[in-house]
Amino acid sequence: AHGGQVWLDGEASTTYVHATQIPRLARDMYTLPSEVLMARAAKALVLYGYQLALARLRARHPGVEIEEDPFTLLPDDADVPMAEEQPFDNSPPPVEE
Repeated sequence: AHGGQVWLDGEASTTYVHATQIPRLARDMYTLPSEVLMARAAKALVLYGYQLALARLRARHPGVEIEEDPFTLLPDDADVPMAEEQPFDNSPPPVEE
């Protein structure tokens, strides 16, 4: 994880994004299959939605304690069979008759 302090400085965060993220994005756009790009975009949207919901919760309830890692494996979940990575499937759902 990157240090959180860089995000508090607008100029530093802009420099970071321009130097590291934009070249990677350009490379990925031309080398990765569209399915991978769509899966990454979907993941980014989910994570953004989570961060937005977390910010709203903190604003409304400043004293609440929130576990920072939403992907922690919990004992309650250990017995549930689930793949760690799910392939992206944009096919329409089957038609029910």
